[in-house]
Amino acid sequence: TFKSVLFDGQESGNYRFVDVKDLPANDAVILLNLNSTDPVKKKVFQNKDFRIALSRAINRQEIIDLVYVGQGTPAQVAVQPEHELFNEKEATQYTEYDPAAANAELDKLMPKKDSEGFRLDETGKRFTINFMVADVFGLSYPDVMQMVQQYAKDVGIDIQIRTTDRARLNTMWSAN
Repeated sequence: TFKSVLFDGQESGNYRFVDVKDLPANDAVILLNLNSTDPVKKKVFQNKDFRIALSRAINRQEIIDLVYVGQGTPAQVAVQPEHELFNEKEATQYTEYDPAAANAELDKLMPKKDSEGFRLDETGKRFTINFMVADVFGLSYPDVMQMVQQYAKDVGIDIQIRTTDRARLNTMWSAN
């Protein structure tokens, strides 16, 4: 078989086989469309400083405590500690809840706000992020997203939540 040929060629080919475990990661993840067809949103979403500010605006520990009954650890979308490829810096960077730092960075990127305190984009319109969320596998994604919506509001970002089923979410994701 093909695997036996590869196994036999390890020494001469200067490679080796390794057992790879599943890569456990976070349950609730926010995905911004970095390829948005809206040029204004695309520019903002592709700005790393915006993504860092949004990350720092989220109180992950409070979400863990209230939604997941204290089960979990604040982390980025990264390999978790029980895996051999774990990298602490990648897993924990920008996870500290720091709305003051988030606001300071967002003030540089989007300094103007409307009468309700929401930030305006470069065209002068309220910068609104529409999130599609599905309640799948009993992981309470809509509950998490409602909390994220409030954290974002606290730093002037308008998040609108649209709930849907998993099939529609996957279809929309595939269609960009």
